[in-house]
Amino acid sequence: MAESIPSDGATARDGHHHEEPSFAKKYLFSTDHKMIAMQYMFTGMFMALIGGFMSYVFRMQLAFPGMDVPFYGMVNPANYNSLVTNHGTIMIFWVAMPVLIAAFGNFLIPLMCGCDDMVFPRINRLSYQIFLLSALVLLTSFFVQGGGFGGAWTAYPPLSAKAEYNLTPLGSSIWLVAVALEFIAFLLGGINFVTTAMNSRAPGMKLYDIPIVVWMIVLASVMFMISVGPLIAGAIMLLFDQNLG
Repeated sequence: MAESIPSDGATARDGHHHEEPSFAKKYLFSTDHKMIAMQYMFTGMFMALIGGFMSYVFRMQLAFPGMDVPFYGMVNPANYNSLVTNHGTIMIFWVAMPVLIAAFGNFLIPLMCGCDDMVFPRINRLSYQIFLLSALVLLTSFFVQGGGFGGAWTAYPPLSAKAEYNLTPLGSSIWLVAVALEFIAFLLGGINFVTTAMNSRAPGMKLYDIPIVVWMIVLASVMFMISVGPLIAGAIMLLFDQNLG
């Protein structure tokens, strides 16, 4: 009985296998839109815990003034203003926007538009990395001399313009850098969302076929991109006011 001998090509094909990506490449430096969506989601949830803890501290101070807050200690006037300011900042810019816009946008837009991934996957990854950097910069401001920024999350002058008004000289500057980085991150993300929804739809999908959820994310991205220029310019001018006079 004749025995079949596999050819060299068949042997090579049978022996070929895909190498499993490393942990860092798969979870930290991935360009897959679903993985980036989870990164935004988990980062937003972590920041929500920090913002929620700040809310707990200053509300306990309101309920029991002059007493040590459990798991925190005594709250002085500068700390109180810093807690209220950064609670509002975190819950809006580092929780609501990354979770509701970035996480759901990254996860849903390619699936609902019938494309494999975002149009610019590397820019998508860069957007999250800048967002993560902005979160780390913001958290750093809590540990510098004077503590975190205490000039309200809207940063309206004159309270935010002078260190002697908000009692947080270095924290104010770090807060502004963090906010500017976060705006840049969402500008890159918004460009990706709009371009993907407009130019990378499945064949035959017209504009009126795009799901309403995608339209919501696209319109929110457009409004943010329109406003991001003045916001970054205002942050830079306020940074100059604080450091150059």
